[in-house]
Amino acid sequence: MEAVLTLGQFPKPLAKMVRVAADVARMHRCALFLVGGFVRDHFLGRESWDLDFAISADPLRFSQEVAEKIGGRFVPLHFEPPTGRIVRWDEEAPDATADFTELRGDWKEDARHRDFTCNALYVDALKLVERQRAPVQDPLGGLKHLRQRLLVLPHRRVLCDDPVRILRAFRFATTLQFQITSDTLSAISSSVLLLLNVPAERILMEWAWILQAEAASEALLAMDASGVLSAVLPELEKLKEVPAAGYHHLDGFHHTIEAVRMVERAINAETEDEALNALLKKVRDVFWAQFGYKRYGVWVLKFAALLHDIAKPATMTWDEEGNLHFYGHERVGAEMAAKIAERMKLSRRE
Repeated sequence: MEAVLTLGQFPKPLAKMVRVAADVARMHRCALFLVGGFVRDHFLGRESWDLDFAISADPLRFSQEVAEKIGGRFVPLHFEPPTGRIVRWDEEAPDATADFTELRGDWKEDARHRDFTCNALYVDALKLVERQRAPVQDPLGGLKHLRQRLLVLPHRRVLCDDPVRILRAFRFATTLQFQITSDTLSAISSSVLLLLNVPAERILMEWAWILQAEAASEALLAMDASGVLSAVLPELEKLKEVPAAGYHHLDGFHHTIEAVRMVERAINAETEDEALNALLKKVRDVFWAQFGYKRYGVWVLKFAALLHDIAKPATMTWDEEGNLHFYGHERVGAEMAAKIAERMKLSRRE
């Protein structure tokens, strides 16, 4: 059965954006496709307020013109690759976004440059507006992978095109409950060092979104197994040298991951203490206080848990009786955490 998208399936503010963008594309006689997140989430049965467009024109100039016509705010999101974003064009959807990137060749060629096959689903926006419905073009079997809940790379080189996709794989895996295929994991493991050349701000966005996911602790273990975690936060690697001792039944690294897991249980009010759970439910909104663009208190709390013992390797000593000590680790750890926060470009509030 042919997969089809109709304009009536879009929330009104998003349908409005599609119409205006299509009008501008028609005026300039250029191609305009909806691709990626909204199309993917529609077939997953997930609500989405983010639109992604591929345009056969300069995406920055095009999105700026669309923003002027729709009364939204234009943001030059990236210059390499050039990406324009429009926000705040409708009071009914203040958090909605519309991103515009350049179409590389036709949609079949462009698909080979997308991050994952499940995001290489194309809908001709001009046909969608003219006919109120349009077929979904699926050149790489993305719909099949959606049904199988698999993350598959179109080609290994897409990680070289944009290394942030390495982190995005783990974000999608944990937020969409997808499995990263073995070939994709192999490509990720061999491309980890590419992350060292990525601006800290872009790393931070994916990192925060991973940590605020419900099962971030599992994602952290998967990132560690593939070598990604030590590239993002190398200080965690030395925690593996802190042995299980005294009242700690886990080594320093796994104790830290367990601390994050316990935070997740607390956020979800899933502790073994019913009275505590009742209290946690009352303050749940506090965890979701906004700290930045789609970044909330839960990620800050989990990041704090991840850093709570960060200085133990540097302060680890043994006494004559064979007991392990970490004198002053809280002071040294606070200094290390401040440097990490500065390096990763956290906001002042974070």
